[in-house]
Amino acid sequence: MNRAALEAGPTVGKAMTGGAFIDNGTIQLGVHDEGHLNVRGGPRSLGGTTTVGLRYLPTGAEATAPGCLCEGWGVADVTSGVWGGADEAAGGVTNLIVESATFTASTATSVVRVGSTFRVTHAYRPSPATPYLYEVEVTIENISGAPTDVRYRREMDWDIEPTAFSERVTIVGAAASTEVIQATNDGFESPNPLLVSTPIGAGGDASAADIIDYGPLDHGANFTFGFGVLAPGESKTFKTYYGAAGNEADALAALAAVSAEVYSLGQTRTASTPIDGAPNTFIFGFGGVGGTAVCDPIEYENLGLIADRVAGLRLTHPDGIAEVQFTNLVNFTETNTVGGGTEGPADTWTFAGTPGLVEFELTAPPSATSATYALRAVSECGSVLVVDPPFDFTETVDAFALDQNYPNPFNPTTQISFTLPEATSVRLAVYDLMGREVKTLVSQTMEAGQHTVTWNGRDAAGQPVASGTYFYRIEAGDFVAMKQMMLLK
Repeated sequence: MNRAALEAGPTVGKAMTGGAFIDNGTIQLGVHDEGHLNVRGGPRSLGGTTTVGLRYLPTGAEATAPGCLCEGWGVADVTSGVWGGADEAAGGVTNLIVESATFTASTATSVVRVGSTFRVTHAYRPSPATPYLYEVEVTIENISGAPTDVRYRREMDWDIEPTAFSERVTIVGAAASTEVIQATNDGFESPNPLLVSTPIGAGGDASAADIIDYGPLDHGANFTFGFGVLAPGESKTFKTYYGAAGNEADALAALAAVSAEVYSLGQTRTASTPIDGAPNTFIFGFGGVGGTAVCDPIEYENLGLIADRVAGLRLTHPDGIAEVQFTNLVNFTETNTVGGGTEGPADTWTFAGTPGLVEFELTAPPSATSATYALRAVSECGSVLVVDPPFDFTETVDAFALDQNYPNPFNPTTQISFTLPEATSVRLAVYDLMGREVKTLVSQTMEAGQHTVTWNGRDAAGQPVASGTYFYRIEAGDFVAMKQMMLLK
């Protein structure tokens, strides 16, 4: 590696010792001769760094270079213990000989040799399927005279601007892949695939675990693959993806467009919850690694809220949705009213039957006047979340009302609710069948909104009243109303 050339800064589109910057107008990468990222001497990013790793040009945000230059790869033969790799922050280049490194304005191809065991090619090019991704065709060839048991690792420390060192990280598909051995959020590890990667916090485990929106922390993504035995002259080819988009939905659509099987998303600390991914969601993925292709993101139409005691939410259910999840639900209970399916834990509705209109009710208790909640639509393959921004519901009170008491009949207590569109003096009292006042429940000025009063079945002297029919009457400004209730003992 030519350090002087790196410090001087590579020229876009010109083959040179050290590395070069390549871009497709949306994604910019700084690629070393050895095939890893984080090349010095580029334009300043949103946060001011001049090292280019993975950059989203629409926002100018850098994803891997603001701090630790931790991005790299390694390959190993389990049988002999031979390994080689490259990572700026983890010892630089280990046991690699560069055979060729060629660059154009938008492509880069690195061919290296790992002793006399492997030849490894990393061929970078813009994805023909989406402007949000670069795809890297990786070929590992056994150039030795004996079988090799191949392992490969690619890892990075996400440092995503504008909140570098405090990211939310997602890892999906690792558990389903037959060739993923480890998947963690530790991007600071050695690129040596023979070593175990240790998760940071609860970010995965030492095998292959998926995590969703974990953080915010200073962490990354680390994938180790076991490709099995290659006979002399045989090779293994798969793809790596690097990219970014302005939000999570576009990032997932890009992964679906290339049929990626395993991926990590890196997002800023400032992204909303549930994560929508703005202002930039960065992408690190793989294809051809024994996993299940990412499904197309599912879009659904929110048909609005009804400002009433029951907040009705209607969704269209397009083909491919498996479930809708309610999150951050406050003061409301979710029930399904139209559309086949079953309700599960954590406010999740699993669909059944054909696509169509699905209507939900969010039912408020008598004292609630507002609710905040969010929705996630989950695709049938389970690997794609489409997240709507949170919905806020505030009940609009535009008329006086006296509700039926609940429970009714009752013993020994019941609740009486009423609505006031404005602040006013209120008198609420209980009467027997003879019209005699039993007890005054409210006699004061009250604010606008929904109010609930409890009657304990006792009179003004505190004595239990007899079983039977009673009436409750409200006087609120010019509004007068009365309802009947029954006490059973």
